[in-house]
Amino acid sequence: MRTYLLDILNRYNRFSENLDIKTILCNKSWFIFNDTGDKELYIFQDNGSLIASVNGKVTNATWQYVPANKSIIISFKEQSYMLHPAFLDKNIFALQQDGTNRYSFMIDEKQSQSFQPKSLTELKSYFENIERKRIEEQEYTKQISIKRQEEYKQTLLDEKKELKIQSLKQEAINAWERNHIKILNNDIKYRQICKSEAKEHIVTYGIGFIITSICVWNGTEELWMFLAVLIPFGIFGTLIIGGIFSAIFHPSSSKKWSYEKMKKKEYIDSYVKNRYNTNY
Repeated sequence: MRTYLLDILNRYNRFSENLDIKTILCNKSWFIFNDTGDKELYIFQDNGSLIASVNGKVTNATWQYVPANKSIIISFKEQSYMLHPAFLDKNIFALQQDGTNRYSFMIDEKQSQSFQPKSLTELKSYFENIERKRIEEQEYTKQISIKRQEEYKQTLLDEKKELKIQSLKQEAINAWERNHIKILNNDIKYRQICKSEAKEHIVTYGIGFIITSICVWNGTEELWMFLAVLIPFGIFGTLIIGGIFSAIFHPSSSKKWSYEKMKKKEYIDSYVKNRYNTNY
C-alpha cells in the first residue's frame, strides 16, 4: 500500500469522529491514488474482508476499525498497516499512516471520472486549492464579522443620537411654549402680519355689524325698537357674521399661523443643533 509525504495535510482536521467508518468505506469501489499508472482498487466488505485489485489482479485481505485509537487496520499476507482517517470531502479520503506524516489517498470510483490525479503534484495542487479557498472563506468571514460589528456599533450610535435628539426636541418644545410670545413679539415680520390681521378683523367685523344692522332695521318699525334690538342682536350677529367673513376672507390669519409654525420649527431645529453640537 503506497503512502506519500504531503506536508500541506498537516494543516487540516477535516474528519469528524462522529462519522461511521463502515458507512463511509463499505459498498463502494475505492480508486487508490498512486503515481505509477497502475489501476489499484479497494473494495471494503461489511464482514471485514477487503478485495484489493491492481490492474485486475486480485488480492484478498482484511480490514477492521479499532475505536480505541480511531484507526483502520488493513492486513495483507505480507504486511499490515495502521491508518488514521485524516481528511474527507466529496472527492477524496486521506488516511495517515500511524506514527508518520505519510498519507494514503482513496477516491470514490464514481468520482474518479472527474477527479483522478495522476501525480503527487496534481494532488498537492488540489489541496493547495482547498487551502486557498479556506483562507478566502476565513478572510470573507472575518470581513463579514468586522462589517457586522461596525454596523452594530453604528446602530448603537444612531440610536443614542436619536434618543438625544428626541430629548433635545422635547426640551426645545417646552422652551418654545414658555418663550414663544416674547420671541414672536420681537419678530418684525410677525408684528407686521399681526397688524394686517387686526386691520382685516376691523373690516370683516365691521361688515358683519353693517349687515346685522340692516337686518335688524328691516325687522323693526321705529327707531327706539331698532336701538333696543340692535344692542343684543347686533353684538351677536356681528360676531357670527364677522367670524364667517374672517374665516373666508382673512389671509393674514392663515399667514400668521403658518409663520408661527415656521418660527417654532426654526427655534426647535436651532435649539437641537446648537446643543447637540456642543455635547458631541
